[in-house]
Amino acid sequence: MKKSLIIVHLLIGCLIIFVNLPSLEGDDDTFAQLVTSITGYDDLTIHRGDSWRVAQYTTTGGEVEFFVQSFDFVKIKGYSGFTNLGMIFDLSGMVVNVEILSSQDTRSYIRRLNRSGFLEQFKGYNATQDLVLITGASVSSQAINDIVVMVSTQMRNLIENNFEKGD
Repeated sequence: MKKSLIIVHLLIGCLIIFVNLPSLEGDDDTFAQLVTSITGYDDLTIHRGDSWRVAQYTTTGGEVEFFVQSFDFVKIKGYSGFTNLGMIFDLSGMVVNVEILSSQDTRSYIRRLNRSGFLEQFKGYNATQDLVLITGASVSSQAINDIVVMVSTQMRNLIENNFEKGD
C-alpha cells in the first residue's frame, strides 16, 4: 500500500514538472507567420535555444525589435489555465508591446483584463515599476504580471549576451 502511494506521488510530481516545463509551440514557419501577422514584418531572423525562440526584425524606423511567445520561456497557471503572451522587446530589453495570444484561463477574466487596458501598463516595462492587478481577475492578472516579469528578465539577458551585436 505504501509503495503504491509513493509511486502515485512520484507520478504526480513528474506530471506537474512536465506540465510546467516551457516548450516550443509550433514549428519555425508557423512562428514566423505568427510574428508577421502581429508585427507586420516578414524579414525575420529566428534565433533558437534549447527551450526558447526569438524572432528578430528591424522596423521601418530602423529599430531592432524582438518578438517572443511566453510559452517558449515559462508557463504560469492563472485562475483556471495557462495564458500565452506575445511580447515585443526593443534592443535595450524594454517591453514594447504585450498581447494575449491564447488563454485557457476563465474567459470572463481574460475579457475583463483586455477591456480594462491592463496590458498597456507593460509598455515600457523596465522591472522597476509597480504593476497593477485587476479586481475580479486578480489571480489571472497576477499570473500575467509574473509571466511578463520572468520573460522580461530572460529577454534582457538574451539581448545583452546574444543579440546586441546584430547576431
